[in-house]
Amino acid sequence: HLLNDVNNDVVNDVNLPVQTPSNKAVLIGRLRTDSM
Repeated sequence: HLLNDVNNDVVNDVNLPVQTPSNKAVLIGRLRTDSM
């Protein structure tokens, strides 16, 4: 499930390069939350 979310975020980064920084911030936040 987590891998699917990550893949979706990567696809979003490719499709929306303008929002890449914010998408990466959200992705990092998800990884930190899930790791905790």
